[in-house]
Amino acid sequence: MINSNINTATDTAPATDLAPLQAHLDAIEAKTRAWVAEDPATRWACWPVADAAVWAKDGITTVAQFRHKALVTEVCEQIKDLHHCRPDFERINEMSDAELEAMAQRLGQECERQIEEENREEASRVAEEVAAKAREASFLTGERRSGFTIGELVRNLA
Repeated sequence: MINSNINTATDTAPATDLAPLQAHLDAIEAKTRAWVAEDPATRWACWPVADAAVWAKDGITTVAQFRHKALVTEVCEQIKDLHHCRPDFERINEMSDAELEAMAQRLGQECERQIEEENREEASRVAEEVAAKAREASFLTGERRSGFTIGELVRNLA
């Protein structure tokens, strides 16, 4: 049985020149691969789908549209990382690129502050654990006493 709900006219990519978008995607992939190749033992990265036709199916046919989508995605992910909930995508998608760039910069700074605070808290927690283990070890080895002997008390009274 044929599904008559499928509209083949809208299920194909629009007839536009995707060469500039394809070149942009290829440049992103090449730059990312080169960065990873500089130190492959410690670097890993991914890049966007490098086929412009895939993006065209989502209505993204220009470099400007791709950059806008990337900014929207960055801002949404930063908000999710900071606040543990997804923002209203449509509202963010309506923002200008300049607004998105400013928001991404501000959110990036907030993320950095949050990471620094989490690192300080973790360092403090680890230091406390190490100190607690050292105290426990000193009690077990007899290096530290918890009181006085009767002889010491008597000598101190005399």
